[in-house]
Amino acid sequence: MAVFAGALTFATVFVIPENGGVPCYYHCDSVRTILSIAFAFFVTSLVWTIFVPLVLRKEKLHQPPVSKARRQLSQAAILITVMGLVGGFTLLGVVLLLSDQKAAGGLIITSVAICCTTQLLYWLLDRFTNLYSRSCDDVNQS
Repeated sequence: MAVFAGALTFATVFVIPENGGVPCYYHCDSVRTILSIAFAFFVTSLVWTIFVPLVLRKEKLHQPPVSKARRQLSQAAILITVMGLVGGFTLLGVVLLLSDQKAAGGLIITSVAICCTTQLLYWLLDRFTNLYSRSCDDVNQS
């Protein structure tokens, strides 16, 4: 996902003319800057996504990592990856808002916020209540 989003934002940066003509009517310099930052977020996300398999290459599949350092490194890399995607897509929503596409920009930002809030609530419930910690075997037996 980061590859396609990054490629599209990178291409869009070069489509916007310097003089503010067609197709950019509003806030051309700001839009170009925001798209460049979004591209940087997507590239960062992509690079850290590649880092995870490198860290876990010696671990057995379908089992938690044995090494605590590898587990923490891979979790940090996944967190950075997610933050890059969230930041990039949020900035694309801001670009739409600046381009006078308020409904689409607001929808993107709202969707990203709802997704992040849902994930945070799931993590908090799982961490502090063990509500989602039961394995499939426990559920099938009850």
